[in-house]
Amino acid sequence: MTTLQTSLTTHSQSRRHARQNGRFAVGLALIVFPILSIFIYASHPNLLSLQPVHEIDAWIAEWHGNAPLHFSHVLMLLCVPLLIAITTELMTMLRAKGRPYGFVGGILAIVGAVFLAADKGALCLVTSAFDTLSAAEFAQIYPAIAAMKGMQGWLWLVYGLVLLPIGFIIMGIGFYRTGVLPRWQAGLLIAGSALLLNPDIEIISVIASVLLAFALVTLGLRRIREAVSA
Repeated sequence: MTTLQTSLTTHSQSRRHARQNGRFAVGLALIVFPILSIFIYASHPNLLSLQPVHEIDAWIAEWHGNAPLHFSHVLMLLCVPLLIAITTELMTMLRAKGRPYGFVGGILAIVGAVFLAADKGALCLVTSAFDTLSAAEFAQIYPAIAAMKGMQGWLWLVYGLVLLPIGFIIMGIGFYRTGVLPRWQAGLLIAGSALLLNPDIEIISVIASVLLAFALVTLGLRRIREAVSA
C-alpha cells in the first residue's frame, strides 16, 4: 500500500469514526433531554395546580429558599445545547419536500432555545442570587423582584422562548406529511410541543415532556444503534 493510499484510508477511518461519534452524541441528546425535562418540570412546587401564578408573593414563595428548584433551572439551562443538537438533527432529516419545514421550524427552534437560555439566566439564576440575602435585605429588593415578574425593561424578550415549541411543531408537521418518521412519532412530537405552549402550568408541561420522550427517545436509541453497529 502506497503512502497516499495509507493516508486516504486513515482519513476515511477518521471520518467514519467522527460520524459514529456524532450519531452517538445526538442519540444521547435525544434520550437525555426529554428525560431531564420530565424531572425538571416535576420538581416545581404545587405541581397539580392548574392555575398559572400571577401574584408576586406567590411567585416568590415558589422559588425563595427552594434549592432543588434552582438546581432544576440550572439543568434546563444546560439542556439548551442538547436542544440545539436535537434541532439540527431533525432539520437534516427533513429533505426534499420536507426541507421547508426543517428550515423554518429549525431556525425558529434554535432562536427559541437562545431565548430559553436568556429566560433561565435572567429569571432563575438571578433569583438564586437573591436567596443568599438576609431577610431584611430581601425585603428591600421587593420592587426589583416585582419588576422582574412584570417583565419590565427588555425582559419581555424572553417571551421569545415560545418559538422553540412552535419550531418543533412545524418540524413535526413536516415529518407527518413526508413520512420520514412514523406518523405516531410525528404526532407525539407535534402534541408534546403544542402542550408546552401553556401559561406555566407545570403538570401540563410534564405531560408534554412525556409525549416528547416517547417521540424522541426511540429516535435516540436508533442513532446509538447506528453508531455502535457502523
